[in-house]
Amino acid sequence: MYFTGGFPPAQGGSCVLNQNLLKGFDSNSYTVVTYHQYVNWTKVAPGIQIIRPLKLFKRLNSILLPVQKLFIKRRIKSLVKKTNAKLIIAAYPDLQFLSLAMQAATRFKLPLVLYLHDTIFEAHKGAKMEEEAKRIQTEAFQKANLICVMSSGMQALFATKYSLETYPLRHTFEHGAVSISKASKKTTHTLFWGGAIYGINRVSIAKISKTIVNSNLNMELATDASRSQLEKNGVVFDKVRMSYYADTQAYWNAIGNSTCLILALDKQEDTRVDFDEIATIFPTKAIEYMFSEVPILVICPSTY
Repeated sequence: MYFTGGFPPAQGGSCVLNQNLLKGFDSNSYTVVTYHQYVNWTKVAPGIQIIRPLKLFKRLNSILLPVQKLFIKRRIKSLVKKTNAKLIIAAYPDLQFLSLAMQAATRFKLPLVLYLHDTIFEAHKGAKMEEEAKRIQTEAFQKANLICVMSSGMQALFATKYSLETYPLRHTFEHGAVSISKASKKTTHTLFWGGAIYGINRVSIAKISKTIVNSNLNMELATDASRSQLEKNGVVFDKVRMSYYADTQAYWNAIGNSTCLILALDKQEDTRVDFDEIATIFPTKAIEYMFSEVPILVICPSTY
């Protein structure tokens, strides 16, 4: 049983990692336990047995998810028996599903594997969930039979900080899954950014937008962030245009037709995110960037 808070139709790096990894296994050999998204997921992941016991209420999550958890323990128990589960995998980030996975493993005395796409305590440091994250992390590290992480950076962090042995299970992509068409001649001088703009990169994006104002460069922000919020964050739109690609192939083509691709993480002084968290982040879009063979400009401190 594969417990995760991130699975299609939800979007984000963890959703991509989880689906790509599970594509490598017989869909009859596992059951995904994740959030209910109020969307027809069968078009996204046909053939996979997916159980969605928790409803996602966004801003009300902190209140309603703990209440829901009280009523789904029996269902999880029934599912473990029904599927004859032999192994529990907890793909993090999501404290609720990490907690549920640990409970299931303990209740049925099954091996527990952690697959960490993110730090646990460090990602919540300074936030209201800090103490709960610390407690869950301590319990998870004690109970896990195997701990996998998504990068060598995370492996090094856990080794030095917690004397913990972990194994990198890096970003996976199905062979031939990414098809990026490259323009034969590029005349637009476009810098391209794909993905969310938030507390780990918003200052860097704003700085780039200001830097190119008096240049022959343009920048495309392929993101679902709101223009008004980006302007509040300091983005100057003189040479910047926004776009959003609902179609994956169109997004890949935009990458291939760009002059340069941007990867950026803010300096420690420009973000509230803990150093150990931001220093070990590896953006999922980097893999698609590398498939394109378009030059990549990485902007972040050398200590990351």
